Amino acid sequence: MKQRNKIFEIIGVLSVSLILTSTHSISGALPVLQQQFPEASRSALEFLVSIPTILMTVMIALSPVFARLLPERTIITCGLLTIGISGCLPFFLSSFHAILLTRIFLGIGIGLLNTAAVSMVGQRFSGSLRARLQGMRMSAETLGQTALTLTAGFLLVFGWNYPFLIYGAAFLILFLYLAFVPRRQKGETEKAETDTAGRLPESRQASVRPKKGKITRAEICSALFYAVFAGLLIASEVGLSLRVPTRVVDSGMGSAVTGSTVLSISIFGGFLGGISFGKLITVLKRRMLPLFLGTAAIGMAVIALAPNLPLLTLGAVLCKFSITSCISYTFNSLSDNIPASSLDTANAIVLVGCNLGSSVAPFILKLVDLVSRQYSAPFLLYAAVLLCVSIGAFFRAHTVRS
Repeated sequence: MKQRNKIFEIIGVLSVSLILTSTHSISGALPVLQQQFPEASRSALEFLVSIPTILMTVMIALSPVFARLLPERTIITCGLLTIGISGCLPFFLSSFHAILLTRIFLGIGIGLLNTAAVSMVGQRFSGSLRARLQGMRMSAETLGQTALTLTAGFLLVFGWNYPFLIYGAAFLILFLYLAFVPRRQKGETEKAETDTAGRLPESRQASVRPKKGKITRAEICSALFYAVFAGLLIASEVGLSLRVPTRVVDSGMGSAVTGSTVLSISIFGGFLGGISFGKLITVLKRRMLPLFLGTAAIGMAVIALAPNLPLLTLGAVLCKFSITSCISYTFNSLSDNIPASSLDTANAIVLVGCNLGSSVAPFILKLVDLVSRQYSAPFLLYAAVLLCVSIGAFFRAHTVRS
C-alpha cells in the first residue's frame, strides 16, 4: 500500500508540470490569428503568445515570498484555477486587447506554479530517484506541451478561438494534485536521512522542519550562472516554437495545421529527451552537456536549410530532444550544488532566467527580421550561438576533469 501511495504521489507531483510550458501551445494558430486580426503585426501576434512569460517572471521572482507566507497546496491550487479560467476565456472573446489581458493572467497562474513544481521534486526526493524524477518532470512538461499543442492544432479546424480551450486541462491537473499529493508543512525540506529509494521515510515527513538557511553569495552566483545558461536555451526553444509553423506555411510545405503538427512532433522529441535523462547522465556524465548543445546546433541548422517537411521535422525533433536534455541537466546540477534550505530561492533565480529568455525571444526574432527577412536567419543565428556554447562547455568539462 505504501509503495502504491508513493507511485500516486509521484504521478500527482509530475502532473503539475504538464501545463508549465503551455504558453506556446497555441503557436500553431499564429497564421490563422493573423487573418482574424489583420490590424496586428506578426511581432504583435508573437507577443500575444509570449506575453505570459513576462508575468511569469515577476511571479517567479516573488515565489520565495509566497513560499514563506503560503503552504504549497494553496499556491498550486490558486495557480491552476487561474490558468484554467484565464486560459479558456479567449474562446468567448473577440477583442485582441481583451485576449491580451487574459494572457497576462495566464502568466500569473503559471508563474505561481513554476517554482513550486520544480522545488517539489528537489524537496520531496533525493539521490538517484531525484535525478530520474527531474528528467521525468521535464518529460511531463514536454508531454503536456505535446498533447496540448496537438489538441490545439486539432481544435484549430473548428475556428481560431477553439485552441484556447486546451487550458481546461488545468482543472484535471488540479484534481490529480489534490487527490494524490499529501500535504506538506510550510518550509518542510528533505534534509533528513532518506530510505533506499531516495524518499523521505513517511514516518518523518510531517516532523522534519529544518531551519531555512540564508542563501550565500556563492550560491547566488552559481544560481545566476545557471539562470543565464537556461535563459539562452529557452530563448532558442521559444524561437523555434514561434517560427516553425510560419516556416512551414511560408515555404509552401503545408498549412497552419501542418505546422502545428510538426511542432507537436518536435515537442514529443523533448519528451523523449526528458524521459531518457536519467540513463543519459549516468552514461555520459560531463560529456552530456557539450554533446547535446552541439546536437541542438545541428538541429537548428537543419531547420534553416531543410528542403522538405520530413527533414525540417527531423531538425525540430533534434533541437527539442537536445535542449530538453540540457535543461534537465541544469536543474539536476542545481539540486546537486545548492543545499535544500536554499533550493526554493535558487530555483526561483534560474526560473526567472528561463522566463526572461522566453520573454526576449520575440524581440530577438524582430531584431533578426530587421537584418534579414529570410526565414532561415533566426535558426542559423541560434545554431551559431549554441555551437559556441557547446565548445565552451566542452573545454569547461575537460578542465574540470583535469
